[in-house]
Amino acid sequence: EGAAAAGGDTATGAEAAAEGGEEDIPPPSPDPPPPPPPALEVGSKFSVSASCSTPGSKGSELNFVMPKLPGVGALSMVLSMDGVNFISVPGEIQLYDRINIDAIAPTLGSRRGGTALQLTGPGFAASPQLA
Repeated sequence: EGAAAAGGDTATGAEAAAEGGEEDIPPPSPDPPPPPPPALEVGSKFSVSASCSTPGSKGSELNFVMPKLPGVGALSMVLSMDGVNFISVPGEIQLYDRINIDAIAPTLGSRRGGTALQLTGPGFAASPQLA
């Protein structure tokens, strides 16, 4: 049995493989993995889309609970009462990681004040305002 195609030509690689022939075809290379998301740095800006129900809103005041957000940094806000028209809210909200306090030293101090305390634990960010 030969590996000839109709018309006397030799069979293609796919036809030869179908007829029991061998061909060195490299396997398809996998797609490269997607790049990692950019790191979120303290002080960087990011955006998040969230809707909040406001059962206690008044004519000049809006109260709501912030949803869980993806990171720390400056968050600017926009407001819409109808989901179509948006206005920017002046200023930004600074978001921080939760701070856990593992230890306080010293554990004694004067009731007159003036005792410098050291708080230790995860979640403190380097800040000149805290130095």
